[in-house]
Amino acid sequence: MANKEPSLNIDLADKDGIKEKLPEVRRFVESKQGDVDKAERSLVEARRELADWERLLDQLCVLAGVKPREVISKKSGVRPRSKVSIQEQVIQVVNQSRQPLTAMDVALALGPAANRDTVNYSLWKAAKQKAIQRLGQGRYAAQDYEPTLAEALLMQNGEPKK
Repeated sequence: MANKEPSLNIDLADKDGIKEKLPEVRRFVESKQGDVDKAERSLVEARRELADWERLLDQLCVLAGVKPREVISKKSGVRPRSKVSIQEQVIQVVNQSRQPLTAMDVALALGPAANRDTVNYSLWKAAKQKAIQRLGQGRYAAQDYEPTLAEALLMQNGEPKK
C-alpha cells in the first residue's frame, strides 16, 4: 500500500519544522523503495518467464525442423530473436535498472543460463568501457545513475578498509 506523497510546505530555516516532517518523508521514501523493489522483482520474474518461453520456442522450432529465426508471425508481428552478446545483455539489464545491481542481480535477471563468471567479467569490461558505472566492489549502475554521496566517496577514494 503506497503512502500519500508528503506535503513539504515548511520553512527551510525552521529546524524544528524540518524535524517534524522527517518521519513522514522517511516513511514515504521507504514506501517508494518497496514499490521499486517489488517492480524489480517483477521484472526479474518476467525476464525468467520470457527466457523459458524463448527456450520452448527454440525447442519447438527444432522439432518442426525450422530455424528459430524463420519463425515470424505476420499477424502478431513477432520478429526473430537477434543474437545479442552476453555483454550487451548485461549492459541492457544494468542500464534499465533504476538502482545499483550486483553480478548476482544481473545473473538472475538474465535467467538460469547466465554463467556468473561471464556476468562478472562482462560487468567489469562494460565498466572499463564506460558503458555502465562501477560504484564499488561488485556494485554497478546505469550511466545516468546519480550515486549517493557515500557511493561517490567510495568511487573517489576506493573501497573502505575492512
